[in-house]
This record gives sequence, structure tokens and C-alpha cells, in this order.
Amino acid sequence: MFATRMAGARGRPAAMGGPAARLPAVVIAAACGVALLLALLAATDAGAQQRDLTLPEVVRVLLSDAGHTLTLVPHAPSTAVIDGRPRDVAPGQQIVFGSSSRFLAFTAESAAPWTRRIGVDGPAGETEPGLVHLGPYVDFAMLERHRRLLRVEAGVAARVLPPRPTLAVGDWATFELPRSLNVQPDQPHAAMWLNGKPYRGGFDIRRGETGFLVVNHVALADYLASVVGAEMPRNWEIEALKAQAVAARTYAIQHLQPNEIYDLCDNQNCQAYGGVRSESERTHAAVAATAGIVAVFDGAPIDALYSANAGDVTESSEHVWGTAVPYLRSVPSPGDAAAMSVSWGAEGYRWTRTIPLPELAEYRAFRNGGVGAIVDLRVLEHTPAGRPLRVLVVGTAGEVELYGDQVRTALGLPSAFVDLELAPVTSVELIGAAPRRFGALLQDGHRITSVRRSIAFATAPPDIELVNGAVHVAVFERPPSLILTGRGFGHGLGMSQWGAQGMALAGHSYDEILTHYYTGIELRALS
Repeated sequence: MFATRMAGARGRPAAMGGPAARLPAVVIAAACGVALLLALLAATDAGAQQRDLTLPEVVRVLLSDAGHTLTLVPHAPSTAVIDGRPRDVAPGQQIVFGSSSRFLAFTAESAAPWTRRIGVDGPAGETEPGLVHLGPYVDFAMLERHRRLLRVEAGVAARVLPPRPTLAVGDWATFELPRSLNVQPDQPHAAMWLNGKPYRGGFDIRRGETGFLVVNHVALADYLASVVGAEMPRNWEIEALKAQAVAARTYAIQHLQPNEIYDLCDNQNCQAYGGVRSESERTHAAVAATAGIVAVFDGAPIDALYSANAGDVTESSEHVWGTAVPYLRSVPSPGDAAAMSVSWGAEGYRWTRTIPLPELAEYRAFRNGGVGAIVDLRVLEHTPAGRPLRVLVVGTAGEVELYGDQVRTALGLPSAFVDLELAPVTSVELIGAAPRRFGALLQDGHRITSVRRSIAFATAPPDIELVNGAVHVAVFERPPSLILTGRGFGHGLGMSQWGAQGMALAGHSYDEILTHYYTGIELRALS
């Protein structure tokens, strides 16, 4: 999330932070710097941010993977409101809202009675009298299968209509796309499938110039159960899950936008939200056990930022984005070492990267800055916690200074907690090396510059393998490179998700975890 995503979960496992189910996705998902900066600026004067702390019943989440065709299937009776006109939707009845759907069409006279019964009603049929329309189809392969069935079983020659805008609700369809579609289940907490993925609550869909804007209206408790499961592995300690639930609840109410069409997004720029699939009994239990509890500072909800792994110590906010926030102070995070218990966690705890300097010069931060070929990188200043605070990048055409979290984002690193080392050109000659050794060198940034075949040998020297009676000699070279040895995953502000798990394993409660990572806060139960 904003709160950078965690390590845990999706990679899995889970997705922490990811963001919980896929680690790479979770842990590796880092918070959006611009959004975080705005959040920090907004929180600079906590006292000035006083607001009504009433918990919302429903939050509105903007979904990021809507696409140009939407297929909704409710699991309970629902009501669809099409540009203000209501229409009942039966359980399992498909709703298609698409800009390029297709139909099969054939004359009513040539159709068997059963084909006429499965045609669509309403304006779609009225636009071409005498034709039966089947569809809409968003899957061209299924359209062709049905077309063949009509020809073989019904003796009907159906033609495929060109792609066209379509709204279909069950067997009613129109070739005119409405500006808005609102679908709400009649039963609380009922699920609805959107493009094959289940979500609770309803949907507000609006048509824009470049596609659809899809907002999921979901009960706060259901939203939080999904976020906890998307941000952390669901099999983690219950106290860690509870800490995540409180952080997610606090973050959500702090970012409500009553004057906008949505409150939060569903990805790493806000909090990871995966609908029903990231829920579990344990995530619902964590949410229920902390019902109504939020973290506040000076009477206002905090920006409950978090990241996957702080690398043993969190950072103070002014050393990340330049703005001091009283509850985002650097604190020890020894629980991060719990990440060593699994391979995907270890990869986000201790890591090494090698970037050839010619390749680094093409990174956007340096290419757009007109730095030229990079010849030197120097750490000018460290934070008290040990992270580079200012890094000078020197090129043949200029130089640029990176500050705080820019070290992470500009270099594309898991975190800014890193040691930098410039390595000169290296050259390695291998005689008859095994493929595994070749692969290791290539992975380390070396490139093959020449390969030659030696004179033939009757027998190979010790530990050398003959290939067609000869020894192959390969020369590898690595250009000057930047070697980065780092620890942690994410921006390092606020709660470390692996640290929370480590503290929970050591017997700490969720409130002890939260008050450790967010300095000077209090936990308050809201109605």
C-alpha cells in the first residue's frame, strides 16, 4: 500500500504488502512515492487534520483492472440502475457492459423455436426487425462454437455482427451504452463476479473517454478482511494480522474522499485489495477482534504507512520525503529477521544487485536529467539509521543528487537501505567450463566477448570436458558496474510487516506492535 506492500503475501505466499498472497507481488510492491509524499504533506500538522472519526459503513474502491468489457454475474438478487432506470437482475443472470461486444444474427423465419427463445429482447432486437440476436459475446472462440452449433444442430446460417457498444442484462440488450450503470445486491455481503473475479457489495460503473471507471461499494469489514489477506500471508500470527487490520482501517478512514466518486484504489498506491479471494476466516477474525479500533495522534487518524521489511530499523519521515511527521520516527525492528524463515522473505531482507554503468545511464532519472555516461556515485550523507540520505551521481555531462527514497525509486531497488560500491571492468577466461559456471557469470552482469576452439586433444586435462574432441575457451567481460548490497523491502516508514510478524512470534500483542512502530499514538475504539 501506500503503505508499501508487504512482504508477504502473494509471493508465497501471501502478499504482503503487496503487497498477500504472492510475495513478489506483495513484498515487492512498493508504495507510490508521489502519493506517499502527498499523504505526508497532508499529515504535517496532525492537529489541523482533526476530522469526524465516525467509521463508514461502506467504502468505495476504484478497481484498476476494469478493461474495455465488463461481465458481472451476481450471486443474489440484485438491482441494476441504468442511467437512472432500475431493472431487476436474477441470481446468476449475466450483465455485459462493453464497448466492442459481438452478436450472432439470423432471420427469425429460419430459426427453430428454441433459438428464438434464447435471443435477446429489447432495443437490440428492435434495431433490425425480423432478426434474432444471440449474445453479446466477449469471447470470440465461444461465439464461433455457438455459430457452428447453430449451423449443425438447427440448420441456421448465422452471421457475425461487427463489434459494437453493448449493454446486456440477462436476455435484454441495447446497442447504446449508457453513461452509468449501478448494480447493487439485495442482500448485504453478497458477492458478485466481475470479469471472473468475486467481489462483495455493488458496483458503480461510469463510461469515460478511454474506458470504464469501476468503483466497488463494499462494507468496511469486508474490505478490511480482503486488504489484510492481500497485504499479509493469511497463515501469519493472529496478532500480526490484527495489527495489519488496525493499520488498514486507520489508513482507510484517513483517506476517505466524500466529495469524490471513490475513496481508495485497489493497488500499491493505496492498499492492496483483492475482493473475496484474499479473504479468509483468519482475516475476518482479525478484523472482528479489532472492530472499530483505529490509531490516532493528537486526536486525528494517522497515515498508517507500512512496508514489507524495514531491514532491522525503520526510518524517520523527513529522511524519506523531507517532511517530519511526529508518529513516523525511526525505531528498531529486530523482528524483520523472521523473514529468514522462508526463501521469499529472505530475498526481501538481504539482497544484492549489480547494474552496469552503461545500463544505469539509461535509467529515466539520469537519461532525462542529461547526466551522460555515469562515472561515479558517492554517498554524501547517511541518516542516523544508516540509510543513504544524499547520493551524488556524476556523469560526463552533468550530475544529479538523489535524496532519501529517491535512491530506491531512481535505481529501482527493493529499498533505500543500501551500500554502494563501484566495480571496475573485469575479465574472466574460462577453459572448458560447465554450463552452470557460464550461467553464473552471465547473471552477474558478464557478457561473452569471444569463444574459441582449441587444438584437439586425445584426452582432456583434469576437470576439463572435451566437446567434439576439443577444448572450448570463452572470455567474459563485465563493464564498470554499480554493486548494491541492501536490506529490507519498501520505504521503511511506519510498521514493518515482517517486523510485526517477528514481534507476534515473540509473544507481543497487536497493540504493542502498533505503539512500537507508530511513535506516540493511541488506539481508540470508534462506533
